[in-house]
Amino acid sequence: MFLVPLLLSISWSRNNDTETATLIWLGTGALVGGGLFIGRELLTPFPVVNLRLFQQSAFRLICATAFFNNMGLFSVLFMVPVFLQQVLGLSPLQAGLVIVPALIVSGISGVITGRLTDLLPPPLVIIAMMLAGSVIFYSFSSVTALTATSVVAAYVMMYRVCIMGTHTPLTVITVQSLEADQVRMGQGLLGVVRSIGGLLGVTITSVLF
Repeated sequence: MFLVPLLLSISWSRNNDTETATLIWLGTGALVGGGLFIGRELLTPFPVVNLRLFQQSAFRLICATAFFNNMGLFSVLFMVPVFLQQVLGLSPLQAGLVIVPALIVSGISGVITGRLTDLLPPPLVIIAMMLAGSVIFYSFSSVTALTATSVVAAYVMMYRVCIMGTHTPLTVITVQSLEADQVRMGQGLLGVVRSIGGLLGVTITSVLF
């Protein structure tokens, strides 16, 4: 209801042919739609999305972490194929094959992260993964046209492992911080926040780069 005009306003803002009035209308539509959605969900006795969960500070922090994690992850996943094709001159198939190992390794690492979450405090796992992910994200700034494809693939692999490694401990903390009758709604809302973060990450990255 509000995401469509918001994403359109961000995407079209880079186009010099887009009239300012169009962007203003889209922004207004996003604000009005968002306000109506929030008001409706807060006033109805049986909300589709229980926004009252955000009154809990722990849940707000969990959602903020998931939001920015997914924003960064999808930004990288959007930029890397473009870089591989436009800068390094790879074909779409070759660029896809470079990313495939990261998908496989991150899937396997999820099992390891789950085990670490059982052995260590989940907040400690999250902090460690986020710090490592931040270092790797900064390492992307050193990538140039002379960088080997294997180095780019290694960066993508390590970054995806770190960001995906926060999912399991975040889920555990969500279950621990909510009441039993709030867990299902909380997990669903956390998934929505992750999706919005991913959408905004791709949209903003496409505008900036």
